[in-house]
Amino acid sequence: MQKLFVAPLAILLAALTPASVPARAATPVFTPLDEIDRVRQAGCGVDDFEEFLAWYSSATTGGGWLEQVVFTGYMVQVGKLADPAAPGYGVERQQYLGQFRITSADYRASRDAGTAPLPTDYRRVTLTRLGDTQYRVDWQGGLPFAGVAGADRDATAGAYIFEHQKDCWYLTGDLR
Repeated sequence: MQKLFVAPLAILLAALTPASVPARAATPVFTPLDEIDRVRQAGCGVDDFEEFLAWYSSATTGGGWLEQVVFTGYMVQVGKLADPAAPGYGVERQQYLGQFRITSADYRASRDAGTAPLPTDYRRVTLTRLGDTQYRVDWQGGLPFAGVAGADRDATAGAYIFEHQKDCWYLTGDLR
């Protein structure tokens, strides 16, 4: 009886050995983490903010939530556009996600148009450097905001504050 059990077990083990599995060619798989690594290498320098913003804003329309999760500060300070120095309130990253209003098309159209008028469905985007490690990104106009519930959908202007922290740029403020 023991001999009957050993023979089928030996056949089964031989069939499961790696030598019996045909080799497959490795196909590289692109992931969002690869894109984040690319941005960390090419767009995260203190002087690379414009490239970073083009990439960050593309995640608004491209469904790139992971990119905005990674490069949004843990706490976003929300304040008043009319009085940026007045105390605001903090919104945790998870509750804030989905409220960024600038798309890559808005940013690209603003750069291409310079001071010329934009079509009414685009937001005008203006960058202002605030010292060595901070940018203010003002926006105005455009279509009503279709972001998350609770966001001011009818706002016609606002600004974002980005700071260079640790190793890259991070969204840390929202002026409404």
